[in-house]
Amino acid sequence: MPGIGLMRMSLLRACVPAFSQTALPMHTTRVAVTQIARQTRSYASKPEDLERAILTDFGVVSNFVPVPRSQRPSILTKLGFKYAVKKWRTSWATTLGIATLKSKLGSFTTAGFLDEAVSIYEIMNEAFASGDRKLIQHVCVPVMASKLKSDIKKRTYTMEWQSHGQVEDPRVVSVVAGRLAEDIILAQATVRLHTKQSMTVYNKQRKVVSSNKDKPISVLEYVVYQRIISSFDKSHWQIYGKMQETTVDDFARRFA
Repeated sequence: MPGIGLMRMSLLRACVPAFSQTALPMHTTRVAVTQIARQTRSYASKPEDLERAILTDFGVVSNFVPVPRSQRPSILTKLGFKYAVKKWRTSWATTLGIATLKSKLGSFTTAGFLDEAVSIYEIMNEAFASGDRKLIQHVCVPVMASKLKSDIKKRTYTMEWQSHGQVEDPRVVSVVAGRLAEDIILAQATVRLHTKQSMTVYNKQRKVVSSNKDKPISVLEYVVYQRIISSFDKSHWQIYGKMQETTVDDFARRFA
């Protein structure tokens, strides 16, 4: 079946953010997200969907993901100094962003958010593999959801995605929170997720075409979550998309 291997690897690398901000047990968080999503109506491709997409698509605000220290240029060089300054500014913006979230959401904690981030990431992957468009609509921003639902519609096979745990603990890379209007705050958070995953692909007869369940692979992704906070609308974290590490060459081209 042409394209299945490519689709499987694409999903494992690129599959793609929550409600209570307290540090709930992971299973409890997943159940809460899924149950609320099941109660939310599914949106079809209508004109109002385009409006929703426009109103929630602000691009990635913080587009810098530092590489490991061993890959950074020396701070004694001009480029290395600029890289270090950019990293410091990102860290400072993250401190301010977290402070804003705590102020606006009250019960926000980094640990609680990371639990939700992992849960939503897993739910999204499972929903994409199983073709659950309603769940995808709930845990992804409209633009991302539309792309994934379009991919599902084109498939002639079914898939089963499975998480095999964390290779490393999830980590917040950056947080930004800015005012869109007097009572509206846009928040985006980039999370580093290093997990083990497997994918099983079935044909129309439900026979296994390919699977790596016995040998799950390690997947490192930087997932961007978005939430629009207002006093007149109940909101939750959704997946906006993904980012790559900002290599030295990328940095020199984009920032230096």
